[in-house]
Amino acid sequence: MVGFSDFNKYYQILIAKNRKRNLLLRKKSYRHLDITKPMVALTFDDGPHPIYTQRILETLTKYKSVATFFMLGTRAEAYPNQVNLVNTQGSQIGNHSWDHKQLTKLNSIDVKNEVSNTQRAVYNATKKVPEIIRPPYGSINTELKQQLNMPIILWNIDTQDWKSKNTASIVSKALENVQDGDIILMHDIYKTTADAVPYIITELKSRGFELVTITELLSNKGSVLQNNTTYTRR
Repeated sequence: MVGFSDFNKYYQILIAKNRKRNLLLRKKSYRHLDITKPMVALTFDDGPHPIYTQRILETLTKYKSVATFFMLGTRAEAYPNQVNLVNTQGSQIGNHSWDHKQLTKLNSIDVKNEVSNTQRAVYNATKKVPEIIRPPYGSINTELKQQLNMPIILWNIDTQDWKSKNTASIVSKALENVQDGDIILMHDIYKTTADAVPYIITELKSRGFELVTITELLSNKGSVLQNNTTYTRR
């Protein structure tokens, strides 16, 4: 197996710098995060989208909330302004591969290219690199886990927005069984998802939830996200 040693050394240095910068930015943040409240992480895959990502960001900002956007490298390269908007809004960016290939079916060199090219595209737009990854389709095995050498983020609530493309259904699936520590999966490439987000956020807020990034959700008890570890919720 071809290792990721040189690739990972370079990006792990950048990730360490990211964390220091994020600590400083958090002190200046417009948000006040109440860690005593129940928390939920909204996550969006397959973007950014030139219209719907920005609409979602505007809704998040209106309600002093954040989310995590797992981006495809092809789209991050095509829409760098949208990538930077996510970063400056305070939401988190994760790696979702270059073009949505199932990584468990690729050889190690192709996996490396899928991940590293996406890291580079996000870095070019933000001067920061993703610290977390979500493999397409949630497909993961032991060999891939070792290759990626990053925290691997899945989900435990699937809105199936890609399937229904129905705003009411998306809202219902997001909210019907939501609990503290959940990770909700959506996609920021559909109008119906962008339409659903205000309803989801206002209802979660009314139930007392804080909407947080993946790192905030999984690290708020003082723990640190671990490389080569898969997370589906807190």
